[in-house]
Amino acid sequence: MELFQIWINLPRRHKDIDPSLQLVGDTDNHDGKGPIPEITILSPSSSSSSSSSSVFSASPRGAEKKVTVRVLMGEAHGLQGKLESLTPMTVLHVSMDSGSSWAFPLPSHHTCHIYARKGPLDVLVDAGGGRDGGKPGLVRVETHETAFMKTGGELLQVHSPLDGKGGSDFLVLAGEPLREPVEASGPWVFNEASEATRAYARYQTGAFGLPWEHTLDDEAWRDVCRVGRRGGGGEGGGGGGITRDL
Repeated sequence: MELFQIWINLPRRHKDIDPSLQLVGDTDNHDGKGPIPEITILSPSSSSSSSSSSVFSASPRGAEKKVTVRVLMGEAHGLQGKLESLTPMTVLHVSMDSGSSWAFPLPSHHTCHIYARKGPLDVLVDAGGGRDGGKPGLVRVETHETAFMKTGGELLQVHSPLDGKGGSDFLVLAGEPLREPVEASGPWVFNEASEATRAYARYQTGAFGLPWEHTLDDEAWRDVCRVGRRGGGGEGGGGGGITRDL
């Protein structure tokens, strides 16, 4: 079993919102939002960008190279993700055949991280004379590595090298920077240390619910939850993450 656990910080104005749950994908729950939007596109024999065609190695002539993009949040290739977010955000799961290339436009002010579930993959940097004026080049990202992209670019270009075995598989995590201070303590993420201290004190008094045994049946578990709610309600934990600028 594999699991991606992505923690997303919330802006100050949303720290105290009520918790909610969104279900997407194959589920029998009537509240589910349906399957994850997915598209498979054919990659050209070489990069479609003239500025990078000399950098990306060409695929064998006549070979079909496929790129599959699953859209969890945001929009890509005309598909809209079904998960909602409180700030502009894009989360994509991309699978590429060896020798394929893929390009995706991003707002220049958004931060972007790439996590390689299976590598290697090559990311084009300074394409078309970036803001640093550098020459186009490739940065290799190996399996389980994360690439942190600087802002200023408007086109993410990725290549799955021919020497890779079985292609590349990775996550694209992009979003508008919050540009707010971050104070984290345990599960709490706020803008000031005093807010985290206050939340922890409320947790200790049972305001967020009381501990329960995993052996409880459903009705006994609901009784514990009802006692917790009478104990004082909830104070938001800010999304429960320490991913800073996503």
